[in-house]
Amino acid sequence: MKKQLILIVMLLGVLTLSGFAEKPKKKAVKSFWVLETNIYSKTYSIINVYDANATLIRTIKLEGEYLNTLKRKDRKRINKLIEQ
Repeated sequence: MKKQLILIVMLLGVLTLSGFAEKPKKKAVKSFWVLETNIYSKTYSIINVYDANATLIRTIKLEGEYLNTLKRKDRKRINKLIEQ
């Protein structure tokens, strides 16, 4: 009886530890963007697109438009511009 109890406890211990060993995989970052605007004269916005190694890939300049990254609609618009 004691051997069976010890065996069950050890088996449960191994099973619970194996569940903790697996870690979720992080998504690989392909590219990211940085928005530049002038807070005093809101007449333009510049979007710089970088790859995973922080090398500049592309620059998009929007004349006469002010984008705010705190607004969800502006972030969506930037992502659509980058995909084009």
